[in-house]
Amino acid sequence: MNDCVHVFFFGLDSNLAKTMGRELGTGFEFRQHSSFDLPKDAEELRAWWDVLLVDLTEVGCEGNLDAGFGLMAQMNGRPQPPPIVTILDGEDRRLVVKAIGRGAFDTIGGPPNMSELRLVLGRAHKFRQAECELARLRSEQTGPRQVCDLI
Repeated sequence: MNDCVHVFFFGLDSNLAKTMGRELGTGFEFRQHSSFDLPKDAEELRAWWDVLLVDLTEVGCEGNLDAGFGLMAQMNGRPQPPPIVTILDGEDRRLVVKAIGRGAFDTIGGPPNMSELRLVLGRAHKFRQAECELARLRSEQTGPRQVCDLI
């Protein structure tokens, strides 16, 4: 992976956050926020984060899935939202479908396997880069035109 992937983690399990931050290794920069409210500097962080990682496990959200899903809705309601990867308990298919339906780019079982997590975060980062490039190309197409461009 050539680019550093900036991962912003939302979750209440500080031990998991520390472990992931340490174990993701090179190619990843990791920051955490121990609540499901947007941080005060969220507007500044928009330029930094590439992927959001949201812990919806029983420990990670203390049983309050609505708070995690509310955060996802808030993020997906913004222009050019980053991809959101959710960590879920076990293989609850119903919860996986619900997370995807609420805007998750992908889901991973908790506690996450670091190799799998690196792969999913890297794929989400590439998706984000492609979306940003597409937005840039669209803005160039719809930018101000001169008469010579029309001929």
